Amino acid sequence: MKKRILLIAGLLAFCIAGQVMLGGGRSGYAAALDNEKITNILDTKDLTTKDSKSFNTGSLQDKLVQQFALMLLLVAVFGAGAWLFCRKMSGRRGTSRGRNITITETASLGPRKLLHIVRIGSKQFLLASTPENIRLLSDVTQVLDETDNPS
Repeated sequence: MKKRILLIAGLLAFCIAGQVMLGGGRSGYAAALDNEKITNILDTKDLTTKDSKSFNTGSLQDKLVQQFALMLLLVAVFGAGAWLFCRKMSGRRGTSRGRNITITETASLGPRKLLHIVRIGSKQFLLASTPENIRLLSDVTQVLDETDNPS
């Protein structure tokens, strides 16, 4: 849970930093100057006419599309990194299959404390695991066979 909160806080900080870098955190005076520049650009004649081919700065629309594409790319890269980070940090908690050893069931007892039923060949064992150690609790082959086949 703490990892997700940290990830969301990092995403929020990243978005705020991106907004400031793109100029969203400007004062009223700077925003008014930007609006005046945009109005001047929109009021000028077409820059792509034959007379002004040498003056090729690109239109406002092209710049906005480019900035939008860059932001989408940035968000996609950040999202992929967050997905990989979460996948790496979450660990593998599910049914694991090997040739001779199979984890048939896992139950959580609390943060980072788990119980596992492991099948090795025809035998089943109950294991407890914490980050520091793994302990064999019991051979549960007969108990589980009796509950599966009540006669």
